[in-house]
Amino acid sequence: MPMVEPGLTVKSLAEVAWLVSRLGPQMIASQAEPSSTALRDFWQSTRKLQQIWDQFLDQEPFSVPDAATHLEQIAAQVFTTELLTRVWATILGSIDQRTGRNDLTRIATNSVSGLLQIRHRLLKHILHPSAPSGSWAADLDRLRRRCDRWTDLLIGNLCGADEFFRFAFDAERARDFAEDAHDGVNASHPVELLVAAGVRLSFLGQLPTVSVDSPAFQGLMQSILGSLPEQAFYRDGSLREQLLPVSTARIEPSDAADDVLLPGISLTSLRRRFP
Repeated sequence: MPMVEPGLTVKSLAEVAWLVSRLGPQMIASQAEPSSTALRDFWQSTRKLQQIWDQFLDQEPFSVPDAATHLEQIAAQVFTTELLTRVWATILGSIDQRTGRNDLTRIATNSVSGLLQIRHRLLKHILHPSAPSGSWAADLDRLRRRCDRWTDLLIGNLCGADEFFRFAFDAERARDFAEDAHDGVNASHPVELLVAAGVRLSFLGQLPTVSVDSPAFQGLMQSILGSLPEQAFYRDGSLREQLLPVSTARIEPSDAADDVLLPGISLTSLRRRFP
């Protein structure tokens, strides 16, 4: 089963996105706004990443050695960063929707819009006439569509009946996921298990192992993880809520270093990176 690598990879971004979608309803219901410092770090981190990617995309496409490989790595970073940013932006916007304010939504919109501009520039490079032939572009587009689909699924799972799909790629698709996730009084837990298994098997397992070594990635994840409600976790970093059947999940807290959020995803080690 896929394990979280010792260093940060694009899979780490997807892990945080799943965790955010899991705890988001609690934040929205309690109108738990992130601190001004966390919001500033979130915006500055996305801006820094945009600047890094812009520097590469300013070059003439495929004019330098290994440009195709570098572009593949950037594509994986951009698509998974958008996944995390849009899910987090949905929480920020949903809190504003309940409080009647617009401050959080404005920050979220600026971050999402900036990443969308990078996406457009990236796709132009991928479709450039000098790009590698064959299945190269098709493989990257498959990665894009997979990330977009999971973005909408997590947003739908997060929103439920709140009807806030502003940051989904496809609002109707996110709404369909929302209806499935909240269809019936007792449906939420089985759907959570299905989503959790899907993230592990169908999504994380198919993501490339591309590192995210810029401090801006760490700043982005830290700004989000530091805003999650502490009461949702045991002291060792594991989630308080039971997410898996009793036969495969431990309910009581443990000091074991391999405590898992899902099989193959160590939440303890993830949170240790961002104290």
